[in-house]
Amino acid sequence: MDAAADKIATMDGVEQVLAVYLGNEMFGLPIAQMQGVLETLPLTFVPLAPPAVRGVMNLRGRIVTAVDLRTLLGLAERPGVAQANMSVVIENGGELFSLLVDSVGDVHTIPVANVEEPPLTMPESMKRVSSGVFPLRDRIMILLKPSVFLKANEE
Repeated sequence: MDAAADKIATMDGVEQVLAVYLGNEMFGLPIAQMQGVLETLPLTFVPLAPPAVRGVMNLRGRIVTAVDLRTLLGLAERPGVAQANMSVVIENGGELFSLLVDSVGDVHTIPVANVEEPPLTMPESMKRVSSGVFPLRDRIMILLKPSVFLKANEE
């Protein structure tokens, strides 16, 4: 079921993704799995959690695991900022996760036919969690598969 959710609400050969930013890098997350976008709420530390798990938050009475997308993707730490500015709440496997990102951009409706294979220069760890790349006018958006990277984080 999660793999199907990664295939973002495809209607008439298009997919909808939300652009999120980690530094200068742009990533796309499937709209179909999203529950909301909000400023990062206070986090409660979880002992012995994997490094990418920054804690848990209380979101309208539900406990939500907060995952730092930078750490999860192996990117450098945020310069001079201890915590992410924004949180994208997604559902995966019946659980809610908060993906901590630097900022959030626009929703993009992209033609499925224009999604390209990840470039050969992309690290294998990034290729594993990506469904491809989408070229925009001035940059490339890396399309992410949350069910893959959240499953890896649970192990």
